[in-house]
Parts: sequence; structure tokens; C-alpha cells
Amino acid sequence: MIVHLPSMLTRDVFLTRHPVPHVVVGHFDEPESEPTGVWANQTVREHVICDEPGGFSALTWAIASLGLGGDCVARMLDDWSTVWLAFAREDDALRVCTLVNALPETPVAGECASAATFVLDALLLERLRVLRAHRLARIEAAQRAGEEVHYMQVDRGPLNYRLRRLG
Repeated sequence: MIVHLPSMLTRDVFLTRHPVPHVVVGHFDEPESEPTGVWANQTVREHVICDEPGGFSALTWAIASLGLGGDCVARMLDDWSTVWLAFAREDDALRVCTLVNALPETPVAGECASAATFVLDALLLERLRVLRAHRLARIEAAQRAGEEVHYMQVDRGPLNYRLRRLG
């Protein structure tokens, strides 16, 4: 089984490549608990798939299941109640907007090509957790059946456009 992951970049790399992205901002009904232990570092805020409990994990797993075609970034802001999502491609941003029922906003000229906002409330969070659980169940079923699972991510560096195997 090949699990395709979106091309998730850090904010700085993403904005260097895509200075005027399509932005979707989510506001959590209840602030996320700041992770402790292994997740208490910067990578939690910028990597697509992590297993810490909460809405950020459910959201990023759901986004990963959409099969996005371009670069993107997901970042928790310092208040742990706001997530900033940015996409290189408009169609990817629209797919995520549909997933989370985001409402369009007026984009800030020169800073983003399009903008939308959503609230991650209990109902949406439960929907995202179901999507996450479904994707994990498919991966675990493949592993139980003895199938080798490979995580693949498109590498969209300036000189290459290839799949890269993770792990």
C-alpha cells in the first residue's frame, strides 16, 4: 500500500516558493492544549501528520486524505487556538474550504491570493476524527494483511518533481 502525503513545507520554505498563497484560517472553539514531552517542539506546529491528541492532528490527517496537488503548510499559531493553512494552488484551498465549511473573506492585497476562515467546533472536530480514523484503519488493515506500507510525498524542489519515500 502506498500512502500519499501532501507536500507539506515549513512556513518559511513555503512562503519563499509561494509568496502570495491561498490562505485558510481556522479558529478553535476551545484552544488546543500545548503539547508536552515529545510533541513540545516547533515541528508539531508545522508538520502534517502527528499523533498528538486534539483538533490539529485530526485536521492535518483529514487534509492529507484529500490528495492535494500542490505545496501547502499547516501551522498552529502561538495562542494554540488558531491554525494557519496556506496552499500554492487555489483548487487545493477550495477542497479544504469544502472539507471544513470555510467562509470566504476579502484577501489582503499582496499577502494572499484568496482567504477564508472557519471555526473548528465540536461537530467539525468529530467529522475530522472520523476521517482520520478511517484512513488509519485502512493503513492498519493493510499492515495486518501483511502488505508493506510505504509513505510517499511529492518533492517539489526547484530542480526536481519526484516522489520521495518517507521512513
